[in-house]
Amino acid sequence: MSNRLLVSGSTGEIRIARVDDGGLADIALLRGQRQDLAGRVFIGRVQRVVPALDAAFVHVGQEADGFLTASAVRNEAAKQGINRRVHEGEVMLVQALGPGSGDKGLRLTTQISLRGRFLGLQPFTPPREEDALAPLRHRFDLPGTLTPLTKAPPEEAALLRLDAENLGQRWAAIEQRRNETDLAELLDEGEPDLVHAIRPMLGADALPIVVDDAESFAILHGWCSVQAPDIAALLARHSGPDLFESSGVETDLATALARIVPLPGGGRLIIEPTEGLVSVDVDSGGGTAGPDRRSNARSVNMEALTALVRQIRLRRLAGLIAVDFIHMRHPSDRKAVTEKLEAAFAQDEVTTRMAPVPAFGLAVLNRQRVREPLASWFLQSQADATPVWQIEAAALRLLRDAERAIRNDRARRAPVLRVSTAVAAHLSQSDLLKTFEARTGVLPDVRTDATMAADAGETSAS
Repeated sequence: MSNRLLVSGSTGEIRIARVDDGGLADIALLRGQRQDLAGRVFIGRVQRVVPALDAAFVHVGQEADGFLTASAVRNEAAKQGINRRVHEGEVMLVQALGPGSGDKGLRLTTQISLRGRFLGLQPFTPPREEDALAPLRHRFDLPGTLTPLTKAPPEEAALLRLDAENLGQRWAAIEQRRNETDLAELLDEGEPDLVHAIRPMLGADALPIVVDDAESFAILHGWCSVQAPDIAALLARHSGPDLFESSGVETDLATALARIVPLPGGGRLIIEPTEGLVSVDVDSGGGTAGPDRRSNARSVNMEALTALVRQIRLRRLAGLIAVDFIHMRHPSDRKAVTEKLEAAFAQDEVTTRMAPVPAFGLAVLNRQRVREPLASWFLQSQADATPVWQIEAAALRLLRDAERAIRNDRARRAPVLRVSTAVAAHLSQSDLLKTFEARTGVLPDVRTDATMAADAGETSAS
């Protein structure tokens, strides 16, 4: 399975998956009004300055005010507290770093950084001495600093020039809107949400993009034609069997939402997020991967590393992560595990710090929090062996199954949806059924079953 992006549209949801030879590597979702706003630029108004937190709450037009720490405020006097850096009522340009924790809104910064495909623009950072990118900066009159985002630039210089030009146009549009309004709102909305979601998943190399949804295909075709001509020829429309099922993404996604991850050799990972940290237990599962206890422990641990790193990235686990490897007495074995773990995370864009694996096998990682955990889009709880789905996610899953059933039914009969009381209420209170009918031409027959679990539902022929 070569590297590629898969885009699948269904009622109320668009899912974007990046797959590689190991299967599902990353996934993003677009649902209604809920978006991943990391990287978006806002005009914000300071609502409250809280010296005790050394932070301020900034209204950016979202439901909850954003959270701006003193260290995230662009200011030459780095030692000043928040009350010397901003004041209540002040209007400022801010960028979302990612979702906040608890009841806090977006984490914000005033140190704006725009990401293109190959280049990054920091408009408020003083330019460095002449470097390889200085000609591009001068050619397009770009403010601040221009930096490479990939280790290897594209072979075609025209792609770099196009990227620099697009960054300049994007910043100019932000400045123009900033000068036209002082209302708290999203400024950087020039790209469609689908493009914004896909952009971080594209590397320096042009990836094939396979799309099963007509509207999504049209959006991406328009964007590629103007801003990514090297990808335009690799954009393809899918019309065969279910895209995510046939590519194994559905199976990999189910694994990424499960507590237990099976390993090829018979072992398993047990992943349990808690309030303070994420606990990962490496279990041999009673298998014997080696001729003796030492080689068995080493084999299982080394095999677990590949799955562990993939699951941490895919699940977007962050903060403290405690990994309980199978006990290894020999220092050389512990060193091998440590080196492989460090090498794997060295390729990760998200900063991860770790200490050497000690004799008792408990490795502790500290991973930067950048995006919402994957489970937050799907699950209400994950403590038990059977995860409990959020009602919205359960309803969308059911409608996706119903669309699949209609595609497989030559008569295109309206499916029967037998659902829990909670799912039925969500369907009746939203526009999902109308959207479903517009997409498929039929309206499902929804039947409530009060005996079903809250997140349950099933599809059948009429």
